[in-house]
Amino acid sequence: MRNYIANSEVVEVKDYPYGFKLRTTLINKVEFRPKFGFRVITQTINPKTGVLNKPKNGNYHHFLMRYYDENNHIQFESFDFYGIDKAKIFFKIVYDNFSLYSADEIKYIYLVVGSLLKYAMHHKEKTEENKAEFKRLIDLLNDGRENLKNYFDCFNDWV
Repeated sequence: MRNYIANSEVVEVKDYPYGFKLRTTLINKVEFRPKFGFRVITQTINPKTGVLNKPKNGNYHHFLMRYYDENNHIQFESFDFYGIDKAKIFFKIVYDNFSLYSADEIKYIYLVVGSLLKYAMHHKEKTEENKAEFKRLIDLLNDGRENLKNYFDCFNDWV
């Protein structure tokens, strides 16, 4: 099981390589914006001047979680909500690490999943296989909604 990091946590990595010979500190954080999603932002300190360098902004994703790998390096996992296989992994990560998310992040995730599912249902060919996949996705979304009610009293206000 991966050791996930809360999106609100700012992580400092000491002794990070800077060029060929120098070492510095790397600052790693996740930015969340409800209209855009999640992205990783990294920033280093110039070891010659001690001044923060310009932040490096990553791409926005519907869902993003950072974790420590077996070498204790920070990695991230991102998801796009297309298809049943990714949805199962996504819901498992959310459910197993629920305490790491803010109420706004949870709200955003479920609104995005619901809207993408609704779009796919109206624009994908209506075959029996697709209908079965949509049914499984709706069941996963509904299961997640039930789990959320156990954690947030305010969830009913925005479902």
